[in-house]
Amino acid sequence: MKIRKLHIKNYKVFDDLELDFTDANGHTLDKIVLAGVNGCGKTTILEIIKKMYDGSIFEEFKIFKESTIDVEIHLSNEDNKIYRKIEDLFFEEKFISILSSKDEEPVLMIQLNSGSSIDFFRLIMKENSRLLYIPIDTIRNGKTLGFGSNKYIQIIYLSSSIKEMKELVLKSIRDDIFNNKDTPPRQSIEKAIKEISNILKGMNLTTKLVDLESEELIFESVNGQKIKFEDLSNGEQTLYFRAIYLSKLNPQNSIIMIDEPEDSLHPTWQQKVLKLYQNIGENNQLIVATHSPHIIGSSNAEEVFLLEIDENQVEAVHPKYTKGHSIDYILEVMGANPRDTTVISTVEAYLALIRKGQHQTDKGLKLKSEIDALNLDPSSEEMRRLDLSLKRFKAVQV
Repeated sequence: MKIRKLHIKNYKVFDDLELDFTDANGHTLDKIVLAGVNGCGKTTILEIIKKMYDGSIFEEFKIFKESTIDVEIHLSNEDNKIYRKIEDLFFEEKFISILSSKDEEPVLMIQLNSGSSIDFFRLIMKENSRLLYIPIDTIRNGKTLGFGSNKYIQIIYLSSSIKEMKELVLKSIRDDIFNNKDTPPRQSIEKAIKEISNILKGMNLTTKLVDLESEELIFESVNGQKIKFEDLSNGEQTLYFRAIYLSKLNPQNSIIMIDEPEDSLHPTWQQKVLKLYQNIGENNQLIVATHSPHIIGSSNAEEVFLLEIDENQVEAVHPKYTKGHSIDYILEVMGANPRDTTVISTVEAYLALIRKGQHQTDKGLKLKSEIDALNLDPSSEEMRRLDLSLKRFKAVQV
């Protein structure tokens, strides 16, 4: 199951927001990247999807009585059984429309509002189709690692506890060994290590998992030293934990949602982290909310939805270009200045004085002292502009 379109009206920060998660050919996107400044509603969109799954959206309608949420759902061919059941039971239900997509797989349009009485997830889900959601607040607030779940939704709470992460990783591998008693333990361990390595393929980690002992995960560093899980960097601990833990859930035909997947990761890993989640399970839809220009720059423009506030209303737009472009360009796409604004303002003030021939005044000398204290690269744009302006001033004086 995948979400094709989401139309939110009169709900929290959204007056009228339309999100079309399809490509130029009308096919449902497998990866969706929500970006924008704080307060534009990225996390709210994730929470709406979560509340549709667990049914709590109907409680929200008691507060936001004028709200409506229209959802277009793409069911895969494997969902034929549940599709037929919906068709038989609800073909007269005014809140459900049965559509057809360009690829001829079933598509449902479901309208949710204060007048609808349907439990969203009961209509469209089945045993092996679910939502996996990692909210950022649970990481930062240090909640206990584990699940808040039913058979359709698993909210994965991650803490910064190394011990908890290590124990859950060990348990997941031990469970595999226990559940396959006919397979020699060494063979099971090697199989688990291979699966983990495949998920992390292309991440360019400085270590690799090489062995499992009774109470330890054993890694090998770039110089061949054996190290324990506790000795890994925070970023590597996070990546190994998520790769191992989420892979054991084996999501199929499901939605994986992550709020700020870049948290604790080096920019090099941020560029590739979405591939990790796409390597987990099969036929899933990945939806992330991010502030990372590296994640945005690793995604195609049609997968990126920039939430912008225009005349007090949130709108979603696609950038013209993203993938393969410079971080400076991506920051500009995000509406952020890639250069230090304090440096820029100081340099601009000094340039203005040079143009007026006032750079030798007390004010000019003070600004020059501030710029010298910044210790800027002589080849930087700012220093080149200053050098050119001073040469021009001297040439004119001669």
